[in-house]
Formats: sequence, C-alpha cells, structure tokens
Amino acid sequence: MKTQKKAIKVKAIPFIQNSKVAYITVIPSHMLNFFHFDIHNPDTGKGYNRDDKLNKRSEDFKNFLSISGMTCPTAIVVNDRNNSIKVRKNNDSPMVDLTFDENSKATIAEGQGRAEGYKKAHKDGNEMEIPVIITKTPKSEEIFNTRTINSKMKKMATNITYSLSLASVKDYTRKGKSLQQIWSENKELLLQAISYKVVWHLNKKNPMFRGRFMLPNQKKLSKPERLRRRKNFNERTINIGTHAHGNNLKGIVHDYLEKNLHKYKSFERVCLSIYNIINDFWMAFYSVNSKIFDRTITEYEPKTLKILHQGYHIQQRNGCFVIYPILRTMINSGITSKAKFKKYLSNSRSIKSVEYWRSDQFKNKDIEIVKDGRWNHERKKIAKEMKVKDL
Repeated sequence: MKTQKKAIKVKAIPFIQNSKVAYITVIPSHMLNFFHFDIHNPDTGKGYNRDDKLNKRSEDFKNFLSISGMTCPTAIVVNDRNNSIKVRKNNDSPMVDLTFDENSKATIAEGQGRAEGYKKAHKDGNEMEIPVIITKTPKSEEIFNTRTINSKMKKMATNITYSLSLASVKDYTRKGKSLQQIWSENKELLLQAISYKVVWHLNKKNPMFRGRFMLPNQKKLSKPERLRRRKNFNERTINIGTHAHGNNLKGIVHDYLEKNLHKYKSFERVCLSIYNIINDFWMAFYSVNSKIFDRTITEYEPKTLKILHQGYHIQQRNGCFVIYPILRTMINSGITSKAKFKKYLSNSRSIKSVEYWRSDQFKNKDIEIVKDGRWNHERKKIAKEMKVKDL
C-alpha cells in the first residue's frame, strides 16, 4: 500500500496562452523528485523521453551549477496531464496555491537534462530554487509541444556560444579575475573564448583564411551568391562552430594553456601567442603546397552547373580533422616555428600532393570513415611520412 506523503503547497502566478492556462512557480530543487519522466522503452514502445540520468549533459549542467555565481533562470516545464496538482484560487490575490505531494503523476516534459543536473547538484549539497512552468494538457498535446520545441525551434547558433564565451572572459578579467582563476573554475569557457579569438585573427590576417569564417551574426553565402561573386568565390564558407575548427582548435589551446598559462597575465597576449603558432603552421603548409589553397570550394559553371574546378578540402572538415591533431602533437613536442613546421611538412608525400587533397578524393574517403576510422588512418599515415612521433 502506497504511503500518503505530506502535501506541499507553493504559490504560483497563472497566465494564459491561446486560451490555455499555465502556472509559473519556484520550487526548491529537491522537489523535482515529486515529478517523473516518461522515459521511452524500446521494448514496449511506450514513453517518449530519453533517460538523462547517465547523460553527460546532466553531469555537465551539475558542474556548471557548482561554479560560483552561475545561474540558470530558464524554467523547467512540468505537465500535469492527470490533474494530480490541485489549484486553489485566492480571491484577494492574483496568485494561486498549487498543492501536490511525492505521489504526483505530473511529468517533466521539457528540461530533463537540467532537472537531472539539479538533482545531482542537490545530492552534492547544492540546493537551489528552480523556476518551473506547470501546464495541464492531455498527453497528446504534451508530446506534440515537446516534439515541436526540440525539433522545430531553432537552437542558438554554435558560433554565438563562442562570442558569448569571449564576452564572459573579458568581463571577468575586467573585474580583476586572473586567467588562472578562470581556468581553474571553468576551462571550457576560456577554451572557447581563446579559440574564437584565434579564429578571429586568422579571419583578419591569414592569407588562406582571410574572410573565410562565418563569425557570429554572419551567414554562409548562398551558392548563387558565391557564383555571382566570382572573385570572392571562397568567401565566408567555414563555420567556427564546426568540430573541424572549433573542437580541434580547442584541443591545441587546451594543451598549450596547461603548459604555458602561468606565463600570461593578458588575455589578448595569450591569444596572439597561440595565433602566431597556428599562423606559422599554415604559412609553412602554404609554402610546401600552395596549389591546394587556390580554390578550396568546387567551382561550377553558373548555368549548367558543370564542374569548372574540383576544389580542395584542406581548410574544410576533412582536412582539419586530419591536420589539426598532427599539429597538436607537433606543438606538444616543441615544434612551434615556421621553419620547423616546413621541415616536417616537406617530409610527407601526401602533404605535397595536389590530388590527395581534392574534394572528390575526400568524398570517397568519407564513405570509409565510420567503418574503419579513416581520419585516424590518414593522420597516422601523414604523421609517419612527416616523422612525427606519438600520434
């Protein structure tokens, strides 16, 4: 027999959207245990939510909450499809009383990862107040709303997160926080900020990358627009937020900061130091094989779309997935000057080959990436040719 739990009463503000009443309230994080998830069971086909208990996102969110001063005002959506939360109006107040207990059948419909993160933080002794929106719709509407939010609503562009990180770091340093303090509290924040600033320098100064990156609030040029601008055919085609540049650069930045951050007090100076190394590498690469930087996008005849020039993939995802891990190993081995980069790059037949970097060649390799780890194979092959150890 289920034991009756003591009822909990909270104040809430009702609001109406499209004739549907919902309620916004604030609860302590331990009360999230009063609600449940409708987890999808692949054997029975029932439920629709993913299980976030073991999901890395919930662990990342818990770690985010542990950072001093961090807040998340975004509300978690709870749907009371079975009317287990009682609503009592107050004649003398616009607020209402919501009453429920641990036997509540209300479902967390949106914000599962955050909810699990709050629960994990509570277990670690970090109790906090959480904004919650409570709806009272049938299950069919609950599922439809959740599906719409997760599939139709446009998420924040990844490159915007880089500019947000830059703004946050600049604000911290302006308030007197050292780079070492920021690094110890939130490595990911500093990694994204410095990676963005390095890309910003590449986009402004490096001959091969100048104007190529889509920075925050910029859009990739359409194919007709690129065809129209024949002299600027390669303009703005690389997204900083892609794994190719964003994540691979962050690996290089991470290793460099682990060894050298103590030498720097200025954010701009450490960014410039890392940029100079990256720039020297690409300039050395250009001096070894300049032809593959000529056109890195396949060029078409405007009317017939006949291929006029088969582009090269060195600056796109394939090339970067192969090259940046090798560069990371070289930097960790103390190879950081243009002269040394050129010496090692010149050893590789693949680096000096024009055909190797053609886009159609990499498309063929893409097919094999999943089944045999093609990128890793290509890295090891080139590293062996270059005589770079420990890749």
